[in-house]
Amino acid sequence: MRPIKSKLALALLATLLGLVACANQMEPARQALSRAEAAVNAAAPDAGQYQPEQFASVQNRLASLKASFDKKDYQTVLTDGPTLEKD
Repeated sequence: MRPIKSKLALALLATLLGLVACANQMEPARQALSRAEAAVNAAAPDAGQYQPEQFASVQNRLASLKASFDKKDYQTVLTDGPTLEKD
């Protein structure tokens, strides 16, 4: 009976560690998304007027980042968010 309790305890521990890892990435991902959104919004007036196709592509990438954040795919937001700020 002890091996079952040990396996259950290990499974619970692994789940908790996974949740903590996600929680640790959530706030940095939220900040990266916020910075990317601010950069896109700041560029909107000129970029939308002078380079509408490229700006539409940037807006699509921002929407994709938001979707990744909503799916709790924080690593994608942390990886791709800074590249969106630079474009």
